[in-house]
Amino acid sequence: MALSTGKGHPRAKASTQGRDMEREEIAAADGHERKRRERRAPKSCGCTAGVPVHPQFVGDRVVLVTPTALSAVSQAGQPAPPNRPLRAAPPASPCIPMLLVGRACPSPPPTGCKTSCSGGAPGRTRPTCITGNIGLHPRHLGNLIFAFSFAPRSLIMPESMPTAPAIRIRDRRTPSLTGAGRVVLFVVLALASLSLTAAARSSSGPALLQQYCFDCHADGARKGEVELDAWLKASPSAESAAHWQKAWKITRHEFMPPAGRAQPSPEERESIVRWIASEKLGVDFERPDPGRVTLRRLNRLEYEFSIQDLFGADLASESSFSSDVSNASTTRQRLRDRLPPDETAHGFDNIGDFLTLPPALLDRYFEIAEDVVSRVVSLDGPRPPEQKFQPGDFAKAASSTEKVHAQTLSVETHHAGSYRVEIQFTVGGWQEYGGAYDMAVRMSETVLGQDRIDIGGYKTHRYATNLHLSAGRHTILLSTEPKVPDFKGALKALALRPAARLVGPLEQRHLTYPEPHQRVFFKGEPPRETRKRRAYARDILERAASRAFRRPVETATLDGLVSVALQEPHFERGIAHGLIAILTSPQFLFRSETQPRPNDPSTVHALDDYALASRLSYLLWLSVPDDELTRLAAQGRLRPQLRAQVKRMLADAKAERFFEDFPGQWLRTRNVLMTPVSMRAGAKLDPVRASMKRETELLFEHIARRDLDLIELLTARYTFLDKPLADYYGIPGVPEQGFHRVELAPESRRGGLLTQGSFLVSSSNPNRTSPVKRGLFVLENLLALEPPPPPPNVPALEDVNLGDTSKISGRERLALHRADKSCASCHAHFDPLGVALENFDVLGQWRDRDEGLPIEARENTLSGETLTGVADVRTFLTGQKRRFYRGVSEKLLTYALGRGLDPADAVTVDRLAVDLDANGGTFSTLLMGVVESPAFQMRRGDDGGTRSATRGFVPSPPPPEKRRPPKRS
Repeated sequence: MALSTGKGHPRAKASTQGRDMEREEIAAADGHERKRRERRAPKSCGCTAGVPVHPQFVGDRVVLVTPTALSAVSQAGQPAPPNRPLRAAPPASPCIPMLLVGRACPSPPPTGCKTSCSGGAPGRTRPTCITGNIGLHPRHLGNLIFAFSFAPRSLIMPESMPTAPAIRIRDRRTPSLTGAGRVVLFVVLALASLSLTAAARSSSGPALLQQYCFDCHADGARKGEVELDAWLKASPSAESAAHWQKAWKITRHEFMPPAGRAQPSPEERESIVRWIASEKLGVDFERPDPGRVTLRRLNRLEYEFSIQDLFGADLASESSFSSDVSNASTTRQRLRDRLPPDETAHGFDNIGDFLTLPPALLDRYFEIAEDVVSRVVSLDGPRPPEQKFQPGDFAKAASSTEKVHAQTLSVETHHAGSYRVEIQFTVGGWQEYGGAYDMAVRMSETVLGQDRIDIGGYKTHRYATNLHLSAGRHTILLSTEPKVPDFKGALKALALRPAARLVGPLEQRHLTYPEPHQRVFFKGEPPRETRKRRAYARDILERAASRAFRRPVETATLDGLVSVALQEPHFERGIAHGLIAILTSPQFLFRSETQPRPNDPSTVHALDDYALASRLSYLLWLSVPDDELTRLAAQGRLRPQLRAQVKRMLADAKAERFFEDFPGQWLRTRNVLMTPVSMRAGAKLDPVRASMKRETELLFEHIARRDLDLIELLTARYTFLDKPLADYYGIPGVPEQGFHRVELAPESRRGGLLTQGSFLVSSSNPNRTSPVKRGLFVLENLLALEPPPPPPNVPALEDVNLGDTSKISGRERLALHRADKSCASCHAHFDPLGVALENFDVLGQWRDRDEGLPIEARENTLSGETLTGVADVRTFLTGQKRRFYRGVSEKLLTYALGRGLDPADAVTVDRLAVDLDANGGTFSTLLMGVVESPAFQMRRGDDGGTRSATRGFVPSPPPPEKRRPPKRS
């Protein structure tokens, strides 16, 4: 039977007047047919049945049966057959249609779960609720449901009930037919045009809030300054939205109602969350808002990598040398180290709202731009070739079991000739290993320098000389006398940090321009003719600006750049001024995006391909798009090839930046490098801090590149270690050089992130472990459950005077702190996770006792599990796999968008979690889900217009008296 869409099927009205009008239309449409049937059929009764449709039944199945079938099912004690209407013999009762929703109703049925007859045989009533089986998608909860037979249609109308939305069956007796097929009833979900989702939630949301929340947050009770009854009555405003966003967040993250209070079921909680989002925060679940985009300044890493990729060289690494070796210390800093630290928010340092541009920072950008350009543009003509070497390029000349007395560097010369060899090294160490040592630096039997050095403070020594070298391989040797003991890697970390530069051959015929210079002046030497010089300058600056601005440079901007360059009679010097203008332009320093209607925040549009290429490049490379991405963007063909490009970009060496930066912030591996510990503990920890950081990064990269289940971050029975860290953990058999995958023995206590030093150290206090920090890290970073801030005037555990705690365990100390009820409600969510990890000490090493007291790594969770040790925590978390997937989805989406997530983003996050669960939790599912999401590929217009800050930037050259040429290299 076809579904009618005439007047008999209007959309339900939210108001009582609307429902009355609807009933009148239905009655009018059916009036004539009813009178005709009454003349033909015997007197029948009018039946009504109010059936509760509670939110907890979302996703359950629905069946429509006749009383005869109902009786048979009830007697058999079995659910109704799935996915199809039931056929039945002619019923004994005139009350025919029954809509069955969700789980079985109790017997006797509750109010509203029964039928009543008038005009028929007395006492013939039957219950109408049993377990049924027809799929009901959550998005269709509350939609109009129509029951059809071959008799006149029956409309099921929504009607309010005390605790949940209800529906009312309005029907008449079907004319008697012959055979077993006399009555055939259908349930039809009006999925497209007849949605009543908002109407259903409008009644369920407030009712559930009243049921679970009003005791503490209404009728004069305002715990935590939350007054839900007042908020419900308040007019929409920014303040009201802020209130409801707070309520939405703590309800979604399951921190309210507090432990010990009646808890909503998962379905009820979801109903509350969705009602707040849709009714109070304006979230459209069918078409979620891609969200606002703040004009984002490049953070320190993005700035450094962008400049590095623009000019094809690491222009400010730790091994950089100036031409004046005595002044080398001024150029050893990386670009990131010359900028102030970026503020961190939402767990990351690339959040646009917090990347401001104070005047002092702008001055620093000008200084760095001048310094960078001075090393890119060779104003003195061609130079001798040079090779640079970092501390990691040097190898120890003795095994770790011996006294380390030398470090070596192997270099290769392609031509015989004169070379300049420059060596510099920093010597340091703790005073207990201090003393005087004779240091000698040799190259191919030639002594480059010899000096007496003191270990005990950090001092830099430099040697430089010119040598005639043959073509081939040569060795630079740094040796000490007496031999410096390598106390388990301390020498590598603290005693000797060498770097070297080999310049040559110095003969004229070997001179050439450095690669960065050749990249800028890509057509070679400038022509002599003025017109051609101007065209060449335009080509150079257009190419450089388009790459730096990440889209074709506008004509007005290019004209300004060319004007700046041509004011200098020296061609290369003029180009240098143009490059400085590019590197200090807002179009380079900020990640701006073109918008069709930039000042209209109500509009939503897809990003153009240039903006999409930029987002993708800064996500995976932390830098500007390369030539292939730019070419596809120019052709408008990036979106069709998005998956192929993501695969190509991950295979590029530049993707190592992502695999270091994202887990470094999400899992806080960066923090292990700077987490303070006591001086005594530091002597043991400092040599392996960097190795701890690298262990976690390599595990994440291994899982991501092999497309394994991301839950292996927690469960892996293997790890990645170098020799010093393996010795620190007590794991034998790891080779001397580099990192290696190590399979863990079945009895090993290690395995997964929660046993790695990067997590255990960075989540501890300087002198003792912190179950609070460890448990909170797991809750926030792995399960995406962010507790509300602690109550005001409640001190941290470190600041609480608990009296003499020398004879109580850390677990007991924590219990004393939790005695405050205002603390206990939140601590109960995360303390058990931290307490179960107490066998690992401040340094990330195993212990059985703490200050003479036995470790009690046992605690009960709110859900009743007992966690005893890290193995139980792993098991508990793997049982929360969907939450873990939601957690990593939130983190990667935040990192990719450069902003905190809004309630509308929960739609994307939940979809990502579902997709991960359905596809084995693979990294490719997560990454492509983020990249293909509307939040990543679309945007809303800005308030005030993002492009207004950067559009048409035309640099003005400084006045002659203020202008200074780039530094000579």
